[in-house]
Amino acid sequence: MTEEQTVPQTPETKDSVNENTGQVLSQSSGNLFLKKFPPKISFFILLAFSLGIVALMFTKSTTSPVDLTGIRPENTVQPLTLNLESPADETIVVSDRITVKGKTLPKTTVVFYTDSDANSIESDASGYFEGTINLSSGINTLTVEAFADNGEEKSISLDIVYDS
Repeated sequence: MTEEQTVPQTPETKDSVNENTGQVLSQSSGNLFLKKFPPKISFFILLAFSLGIVALMFTKSTTSPVDLTGIRPENTVQPLTLNLESPADETIVVSDRITVKGKTLPKTTVVFYTDSDANSIESDASGYFEGTINLSSGINTLTVEAFADNGEEKSISLDIVYDS
């Protein structure tokens, strides 16, 4: 049979100590976690926990910020644009071949065509494109179309007059 010795009580505790094992039998609503361990082990648990917190704070404070200047997320979808630099609408030319120049998104497929000819190119890394197309005598309706990877399309149509 084991005898129990009563520990001095505070208003929050009702503890007793088993004389054979030295274990504190707690009935308090306080910190039961540390009372389950001998004092030396409780000290080392608290010490390890404190050192872990300090180490965590130290590593967070010494981490240098990352410079994100000039970096764009790859999953950002830019709206498709199409700007034609040349030729201008209602231009009159004396050659049966013209140069089509403009700008759109980088690496975008650009198609331009008339009733008699067609050409397809890809814009460069900056979005610029340039190509040639043949004209028929008279009025030629030139259509320039850009096709984005997401399926979006932009189109510009204009009239070019080839006066032979």
